[in-house]
This record gives sequence, C-alpha cells and structure tokens, in this order.
Amino acid sequence: SRIAQLDGELHEHSLVTTTLKAMEPTRRCHRLVGGVLIEKPVKDVLPEVEQAMENIGQAVKQFNEQLIKKEREMEQYVSQYKINVKGSSAAASSQQGEARGVLA
Repeated sequence: SRIAQLDGELHEHSLVTTTLKAMEPTRRCHRLVGGVLIEKPVKDVLPEVEQAMENIGQAVKQFNEQLIKKEREMEQYVSQYKINVKGSSAAASSQQGEARGVLA
C-alpha cells in the first residue's frame, strides 16, 4: 500500500539523516533528484533531506487519518444496511451459530 511505501521512504531518509549528521558540513555528497545525480556539500543536502522527511511524515499522517475515516464510514454502512462481510469475525460467529444441521 501507499502508506507502507511512504513508511519505507521515511525510514530510508532517517538513515541518510543519521549518516549525514556524523559527517563534516563541507564534505561533498551525492543526491539523486528526479533521476539526476547532484553533488552538493552536506550542509546543503541535510536540510533538504530533513524537509523531505517532514513532508513524507505529514503525508503518512494524512493517509492514516483518511484510512481511519473510511474504515468508520464502512463500519457505519455495514451496520446500517446489516451487511455480512465475508471473512469478518462477526459474520463467522453468526454463521457458526446458525449451522446446526446434521451431516449424512
């Protein structure tokens, strides 16, 4: 899912940030931006990577909020129209209670 992908990117950015903080600010580093490899000093790249981390974190937060909202809407819809969702625990328990036939 998109949330998992962004979480992976966030983790990668945090590893890069940790590594760059340990380096000298004048040391040259390379960054891939839009398929183009750019050479810049660490002091210029570190704020860019931190800003990207912040943006990714905000996107993950928004996606999680949207997911929770949609899950609530789905639960309300299911309960309003009394829909049995296949594979859910509520549907499985109600089916077990009704299945009392004799097998021959």
